[in-house]
This record gives sequence, structure tokens and C-alpha cells, in this order.
Amino acid sequence: MTRSSIFDLRSSIFDLRSSICMPVTGLEKFASLQDKIRLALEVCKTLRQDKERFEAELADARDLLAEANMENERLRSQTERLMVERDSMRANIEAMLHEIAKLEMEAESLSR
Repeated sequence: MTRSSIFDLRSSIFDLRSSICMPVTGLEKFASLQDKIRLALEVCKTLRQDKERFEAELADARDLLAEANMENERLRSQTERLMVERDSMRANIEAMLHEIAKLEMEAESLSR
């Protein structure tokens, strides 16, 4: 065997190894890419589910807030109505006490 033929043989073996290694390396890279894509899809799916859950929770919270605001307004209105009634009753009681005081003064003047 000549030096040139040995070199050609070694070159052929190297080319054969390279061609065998490249697809394996390429397949490994492809598999790694597939894994990354799967992971990205899982993260997207989880994020989408979280978003939907948070949106539902936000809608529930807004409903509760609207109900609380309505209840607050109802209670405010009721408080105002009760305060008006209290003031009216106070005025009526004061008027009655005034009339009683007048009657007592008339009773004293008649009893003298």
C-alpha cells in the first residue's frame, strides 16, 4: 500500500465517521429542539390556563364588588332615611314636650 492509498483510506474512514456522527448529532439537536418546543407548548398551555383562571377570578371579584357597592348604597340610603325619621321624631317629641310644658303652666295658673 502506498502512502497515498493509506491517506485515502484514512480519509474515507474519517468521512464515514463524520457521516455517521453528523446525523446522530443532528438527531440529538433535533430531539433537543423538539423537547424545547414541547416544553414551550406546556408553558404556554399552563399560562393560558392560569390566564383563564385569573380572568374568571377577576370577573367573580368584580361581581362581588358590584354587589358590595349596591349593598353599600342601599345601606347608605337606609341610614339617610332613618336619620330623617329620627330628626322628625325628635321634632315631634320636642313639640309634644313644649305642649306638655304649656299645659302644666296652664294647670298651675288655674290651680292658683
